[in-house]
Amino acid sequence: MTHSLHKIFRCLSRLGRDSNGSMVIETALVTPVLILMSLGGFEVSHMISRQHELQGGISEATAISLAANLGAETDVTELATLLRSSLDLTDGQVVVQKVFRCDASTNFVELSSECENFYGSSTDNSGGGNDADTISSYVKLQLTDTYTPVWSKFGVGGAVTYKVERMVQLS
Repeated sequence: MTHSLHKIFRCLSRLGRDSNGSMVIETALVTPVLILMSLGGFEVSHMISRQHELQGGISEATAISLAANLGAETDVTELATLLRSSLDLTDGQVVVQKVFRCDASTNFVELSSECENFYGSSTDNSGGGNDADTISSYVKLQLTDTYTPVWSKFGVGGAVTYKVERMVQLS
């Protein structure tokens, strides 16, 4: 019995000094970690890229709204179509709406005629009414999108929801 224990200890000590195959074991341990880090880097860069695309699209729509306002009426339908086609979004993911603000109110209304209720029946500066020229028009731009990274299929994290909003004052 002692002889067999002595053989086992000799065999184990020989294995401890032998470095053959250690590179294979180290590679087997490190490779999955490197693959997961690479996949994570790719997914994060894709998420940042999509956010940048949405921000760029809404900036272009802002520029178009301001340029169109200089000479013509801003067409919210054309803006929405442009955003959907250039950013590969659906109808429910793009909201382009013209809204108005009456005088110094912090609330927005959908029709400029709704400001008449704000001003009252008088449109001169006597009797508490205000000048109708204080109606400000805006274009409200809102984009939403969702990205599901690969790692969510393995139960890690979930989908990322983007929401980009901008309010552009036209007048």
